[in-house]
Amino acid sequence: MNPTVENHLQDNSKIVYQEGPKPHTNKYETRVPRLHQIYLLFFSIVISLISLALPSLQNFANSFQSNQLAIGLLITKGQLPYTDLFATGGILYYALIGLSYLLGNTLSLILIQFIAFFISGIYFYKIINYFTLHQKFALVYTILLYLFQFTLGFGGMYPIQFSLPFLMISLWFLVKYFAGIVKDEAFILYGFAGSAAMLIEPRTLIYWGLSLIAIAIFNIKEKHFARGFYQILCIILGTILVFYTAGYFILNLQLLFPYIAQAIVYPFTYFANGKEDLLMTLIYQLALLMVTGQLTGILTFKTILREAKDNAIKWLLFILVIVYSVLVMITRDYHVYHLLTVLPFGLILTAIYLNERFNIAKRKSTHRRLRVRGEQNKITVQFFKSHFYLPIIIMIGALAFPIIQTIQHQSVNQERKIVSNYLQSKAKSSETLYAWDDSSIIHIKTGLKGDSQFLSPLVYTSKKSHLKLLEDELLQHTAKYIVVNKSLEMSSTLKKDIKKHYKTVKLSQLDHLEIYIKK
Repeated sequence: MNPTVENHLQDNSKIVYQEGPKPHTNKYETRVPRLHQIYLLFFSIVISLISLALPSLQNFANSFQSNQLAIGLLITKGQLPYTDLFATGGILYYALIGLSYLLGNTLSLILIQFIAFFISGIYFYKIINYFTLHQKFALVYTILLYLFQFTLGFGGMYPIQFSLPFLMISLWFLVKYFAGIVKDEAFILYGFAGSAAMLIEPRTLIYWGLSLIAIAIFNIKEKHFARGFYQILCIILGTILVFYTAGYFILNLQLLFPYIAQAIVYPFTYFANGKEDLLMTLIYQLALLMVTGQLTGILTFKTILREAKDNAIKWLLFILVIVYSVLVMITRDYHVYHLLTVLPFGLILTAIYLNERFNIAKRKSTHRRLRVRGEQNKITVQFFKSHFYLPIIIMIGALAFPIIQTIQHQSVNQERKIVSNYLQSKAKSSETLYAWDDSSIIHIKTGLKGDSQFLSPLVYTSKKSHLKLLEDELLQHTAKYIVVNKSLEMSSTLKKDIKKHYKTVKLSQLDHLEIYIKK
């Protein structure tokens, strides 16, 4: 075994107690006990079933989620992301949603989400177990990961959730590489995972870029020049295995340049997701990051570095949390799902720090044999108590908000159903629709093609030029039908133009929505 790893295990063995921390089973993996696998399987199934019942209960979907579902559906109707529809997710992400519609039911996404949750949970567990040498600690923090994924990302459908397995697989690979317990040929897997993740969530490019820099610095420091060159070749091979297949479709559909512009350039040059006050949303998102424990490892990083082991991966995690946290804070948006990009990296650093505190308290305590029985509960309480139990409040609030909002907007949702039924009975499949609404449900229920590349006036339109482009497209009067939610702001120019070139469809049941048909 590599001396670095051997020392790591020997030093940590000093804090091993009965039924407590356990050593790695071999030099290549940290096995997940069968019972703990059952726990992870259970949480993956339950959360996937509850979350992705959302496509069937679409009224719970926020603007972003319904927009992504609509894009996936319209792919099956002949409209393409990046050319016909503005999109920032990866091509593989939209392909998965589109495939679910082709199969006849978006509930097939439950299987995809389950696989994503279970695999990411397994490798997240391995990472926590490696750093803490404590299987119960790993189990508790993996369950915390699931709970945060469920509450902060309620309903699923976020690209980062679909890409998480590839992130965790590659991060576990890096942990082992920096510890000297992985073969260079395994960099093929690293390249494969990296390219797959980027085709689902392009913002993972930050992770891959920083991890490549970390590998380069590590190799230079260790004077692994020949090995470094060989690793690059392996990464390229792994990347080609994915990009060659995806590139065939991207090039064949002539999506390359719009794909680069929208999925890669746009997210890294324009960071706002909303139009709220920058200072207020910055403070709000920073507070969320603090109280959910995502920044605990950052604030205690000096303590984490006291144990001079695995510093390369610790520094990588530190920088990742900083970069992704900054991006979250400048979104100009109050949605909590933005924290999902920070979540796995922040939780790992927090686990490392709190594990150290847990072991110190354990060494000081008496009657260890009695105390160890409730160890799992103590680890859970320690996390929440260290953050003044605020994560529980955030979880409850994040889960309650969409439910309360759906109840409050029940009448609007009912009107959307009425409008959808009317359009299904009157509109031809070749006719286009634009729904000036905070949800794309009408597009989903009717299957009518969008008249603008921006399906929602609230998604991807925080940039003024995009909102102007949306209005210009509507002013061309190519939409056969326009549905307007009266509560949403609309420019006076567009209002006057709609009244001039469209006539109102009179439906007595409508109070919040209006249907316009082209004259």
